[in-house]
Amino acid sequence: RIARARVYAALGRYQEARKDLDDCVQKQPERYQIYMERAVLSASQALEASQTADLKLALKYLEDEIFFRPTDPVVFADRAQVYERMGDFERAAMDLDQAVQFAGPNDPLYLRQRARFLKRREKPNVASADWTQAAEVENRPIPTATPLPGPTLTLEEISLQPTPNLLPELEK
Repeated sequence: RIARARVYAALGRYQEARKDLDDCVQKQPERYQIYMERAVLSASQALEASQTADLKLALKYLEDEIFFRPTDPVVFADRAQVYERMGDFERAAMDLDQAVQFAGPNDPLYLRQRARFLKRREKPNVASADWTQAAEVENRPIPTATPLPGPTLTLEEISLQPTPNLLPELEK
């Protein structure tokens, strides 16, 4: 329903989008993503009070989620989005830093997300460093399997190996 609500909103069918999101709240009231989507929908309709209320609910449930998943970069990146929409750019930046840290140096997703945030905050030099690092990570060659040490048997050699009879052992 969340995905369908996004499609409805993109098509300008805001009432149908809101109905889908309200149905989601009825089914899973603790799911923070629903409130984030409703806040985006409210912003596109210039419903400031509704947007603020939904952002506060999203933040409340995000705090609960962080308690249970304290090192999950997805949750920190989502909370950064909420803080940014609320205008708390310092906390948003801290959460994006946490997301990048928890994701590790080989995950370009959060580097790109932080770079977009920094670009919106008019810090192109810092954003450029994240873009560069993300591109470097994406362009690394894929690691290949290394052969096992020692001799490797062919299929023919394997088929010639005696098969142990374990039935006497099982009878014991």
